[in-house]
Amino acid sequence: MGCVVACNLKTISLLYKNKLFFNGGIMGRKRIKAIQTTPLSQKLIELRAKTGDSREELGARVGVSATYIGMLESGERQPSRDLVLKLADVCFSSSQKHQIDELLLLAGYSPLHRPALHTPQDPLALKAEAAESEQANFQAFSAWIIELLKNDHFEEAQQALQMGFQRFQAHVQLQSLVAMLELSRGHYQEAILSQNSAIEAYQENPPLQVTLADLKLNLGEMYFLKAVHQAELSQADRIQDLQRACAILAEASALDREDVYILDEFARCSFNLALLLVGSEAASLWQVCVGAFEAVLGAENKQVLGQVVLNEASLFLALAYAKLGQFQQAFFILDLVSTYLPEHWLLHYVRAVCLCLSYQQNADPALLERASAALRKALRDPEPGNRSAAEAPDDPDLAVLRESDPLLLQALNSKHEEQAR
Repeated sequence: MGCVVACNLKTISLLYKNKLFFNGGIMGRKRIKAIQTTPLSQKLIELRAKTGDSREELGARVGVSATYIGMLESGERQPSRDLVLKLADVCFSSSQKHQIDELLLLAGYSPLHRPALHTPQDPLALKAEAAESEQANFQAFSAWIIELLKNDHFEEAQQALQMGFQRFQAHVQLQSLVAMLELSRGHYQEAILSQNSAIEAYQENPPLQVTLADLKLNLGEMYFLKAVHQAELSQADRIQDLQRACAILAEASALDREDVYILDEFARCSFNLALLLVGSEAASLWQVCVGAFEAVLGAENKQVLGQVVLNEASLFLALAYAKLGQFQQAFFILDLVSTYLPEHWLLHYVRAVCLCLSYQQNADPALLERASAALRKALRDPEPGNRSAAEAPDDPDLAVLRESDPLLLQALNSKHEEQAR
């Protein structure tokens, strides 16, 4: 995967299939136990009691028989989504959105009024929210500014920093804000010098409002942004800046081992550096990535990162395994993620890359066919942040796929031109 990433595993429940037992080996179903009520059937009994309807009356209002209402209440039948909505119309007013959504969820259908359950909040929105709700928290504010800069929102970052100069008063905080202001202007070296000055000031007279780990985190982020945003840097200079960023982020993580945000930033910085290395150097760093992303996903407080970040961490972990030739682990993770994120472009993009890497070890044409299908799925995702078409034409890991499938390359170029317009 040749992109630079500036970027949640949900708990996956094990699903056990119901076994069909045969009596003495004779084909034919035999009910083992009586039907039990379900949360949905119990809710329907409760709602009918509140409306005061008989089964006949409720059935007439929603267009089914009294017998069918009885089957729903006993748990013997599962209603269609359309029937659930008719029942909701009878039992709730249009303003009772929460109750309508609850009934749909109990029946196993997606809610009408709570898309946030299926659309995780993006990292920038989460950080903006934290900065607003914890106005005395300097690191929450800093994390918001850094996220704005990662997303190229330079003017918005500068406006927010003016507010920061009013909100924070400690000398170390102000010095760090100056560094971020320089960063927003593209003055990377000046930003790094200012942040180092903030660290020196902290070491001379540590204020209570900020920690050394937070200051080092910001310094590491500055080296990272310098490496990924400066197009004129040579490959050697880019690698050197990413190495510095990784070293500083490792120091920050050692100072505060409970801070999962620092750990995640270290993992992502290491990931970007590994993409630029080759041979044993790259293999060693991919192993570091595996350890770091596993630590992030295993952290008790990982949910503070938000689901989007954790989704990405899972997919980057899968790719790191594939880079090490550990394809069983890689595809296991991808299959897990596909159970709750089946259409996301990054899932299919990473799968395509992993299949191409697997092809390099085992030249099975079926692997390239699957890779092509995965990349086409990635291209179909309408998400505005879909970078498949932008990254795939130059991704070195997909070179073999571009050579073997000229039509795919044509589709990539067409999609990229469409997005550019």
